[in-house]
Amino acid sequence: MRKLALIPILALAIAGCEDTTRPGIEEPLSQREARIVPNQYIIVFTDEVTDPPGVARGIVVAHGLRLRHTYSRALRGFAAVVPPGRVDALRADSRVRYVTADRIDELHQQAVLPTGVDRIEADRNAGAGDPVDADVAILDTGIDLDHPDLNVHMAVSFAGGKGDDGYGHGTHVAGTVAAKDDGIGVVGVAPGARLWAVKVCKNNGSCLRSDIIAGIDFVAANAAEIEVANMSLGGGGWDDGACGVNNNDAEHEAICNAVDAGVVFVVSAGNSMADAENYVPASYDEVITVSALADFDGQPGGTAASTCRNDQDDSFADLSNYGADVDVMAPGVCIESTWKQGGTNTISGTSMAAPHVTGVVALYVAQHYPNGLSSRAEVESVKSDVLGAAIPQTDAACGLAEFDDPDGIPEGIVFANALNVGGDGTCGGAPPPAGTDVAITSVSAPVTANPGAVIDVRVTVQNVGGEDVTSDISVDLVSDNATTATDDDIAIGNETIVGGLAAGQSTELPFSWNTAGSNTGGHTLTASHGFSDDDPTNDSQTASVTLGATVHVGNLDRASTKQGRGKWKAWVRITVHDADHAVLGDAQVMGTWDNDGVTQPDECTTDGSGMCEVSYPQIPNSDGSILFTVDDVSLGEFPYDAPANHDPDRNSDGTTIRVHFSNSDDYKKGG
Repeated sequence: MRKLALIPILALAIAGCEDTTRPGIEEPLSQREARIVPNQYIIVFTDEVTDPPGVARGIVVAHGLRLRHTYSRALRGFAAVVPPGRVDALRADSRVRYVTADRIDELHQQAVLPTGVDRIEADRNAGAGDPVDADVAILDTGIDLDHPDLNVHMAVSFAGGKGDDGYGHGTHVAGTVAAKDDGIGVVGVAPGARLWAVKVCKNNGSCLRSDIIAGIDFVAANAAEIEVANMSLGGGGWDDGACGVNNNDAEHEAICNAVDAGVVFVVSAGNSMADAENYVPASYDEVITVSALADFDGQPGGTAASTCRNDQDDSFADLSNYGADVDVMAPGVCIESTWKQGGTNTISGTSMAAPHVTGVVALYVAQHYPNGLSSRAEVESVKSDVLGAAIPQTDAACGLAEFDDPDGIPEGIVFANALNVGGDGTCGGAPPPAGTDVAITSVSAPVTANPGAVIDVRVTVQNVGGEDVTSDISVDLVSDNATTATDDDIAIGNETIVGGLAAGQSTELPFSWNTAGSNTGGHTLTASHGFSDDDPTNDSQTASVTLGATVHVGNLDRASTKQGRGKWKAWVRITVHDADHAVLGDAQVMGTWDNDGVTQPDECTTDGSGMCEVSYPQIPNSDGSILFTVDDVSLGEFPYDAPANHDPDRNSDGTTIRVHFSNSDDYKKGG
């Protein structure tokens, strides 16, 4: 187990909270609109600021502001109350990149007067033992810190108080994720998982975006422990496709940086019965966005009568947002869960759907990433596997009884009993298949590695049949170079499960692959067992590993130089790395400049230091900015691993960087 010791609950109260009008819980926000808080702003620093708290304090004193929060990890900047007439002076400060108004977001809940989590078969998952070894942050109204059914590991507040929940919403969300399997109250999808109460909404349900960003910043700072964060809230906005760089969306920028640190974000789609593309964080590509399923009996089939609100059993909930930005569906109508003051309550909304998915992510991470997540690539892998295991809406046995998804894009229904989440793969309350059935449920290996490295590979084997297997089960692991025409299968090893597996039991087998002598390029690892059972279709599984110096962007730097007559020259310096973050020469970098809609391709080749430069001259703007995007990096036969792109200077998303035409103290000077 990765983290057994419980840390005492820490309450951190952030002073200086402004009262605002509480948004009506059933009043949806208009498309791309948000309630602006008068005289409150979020100020984001330029990349040259290395001491955000110190600079923030200096600016607050100089401009006569009242400090609310400082941001140092997911974002560099601060939030403050700004007296009228002083915003322009803030924007003119050379240390400030942009200033944006603070806004009020709403909780994605509809208050109504129970069902549970059995519709996604969490109760059938043999791996959902209490406690589940995962850490989950709940960014919400806090959590009832004394609730006997919840394992609250730590509490922090950015919205007043000490992280305790005076409203109930956050406690309800937390219970769906991780209520203990202790015979009392309700049980969550990932029972007993460690909960981090990150209070970003007040006890009246009002959520300031500046407080939400402070919560995201806290999650990023604790990414070494927190694997998944739930945000059942949101407001108007949209995804600019560049982590908020193009539309000055500080919340988007913060989430992107937290994802880079290895945190999976699960968010609710919203309750406006509208396209989620007009809401944030629901529209962000970097998160898992969850729509709501109406279900009244915890079973498929569509035969149950409605209980707490009018809707059709086993259908797309008539309150839920929809659209291409929605990734997966989960139960969100008439959900019973924990509540403030040690109780339970039954309410509805996409707020209730999202924590079902958060719980499934926690189950998956506990099984496949015992040491936690540390990169965006690992986050994307988790997302891909959890979404890939979802049940199709059109599945005859376990899908929707009525296909009424408003957008015609049938996101799947999250499935807690999927094989790769540690379940037995059955749904709808069906018993395991009769007879014997041993399945290879997953093969876990790094996506890339350098030749000669010794790679740890994990193979999960489960008895998904209805009968115990008492004889030994032999498992072989073989590598095949998928990039060569010849068959070069290499036996990596054999492991034996002595004494077999009882029905429903699973085990993980470790293999060690010494890649010395293996060809570079893509390899397919195949794990298979030699046991004769009644279903041979699941007797093997594969994973892909690329051997060789996969290339990615290791750093992006920028500068602008004045050329006279009010014209500028923009520069971008690109550093190229391999999978071990070593610099690579002779790599060709191809990209595109975008000057306010006018695009121009550019390319360069890295030198021995792994660096090369591109430039865009004679920019006719006297003040402004231009974008450069890396489209491809080429080095022989080695593939470009774009998801591995990163930028330790934090002035880009690793792929796209904005160059400003203003005083620059970057690496290049000139006239």
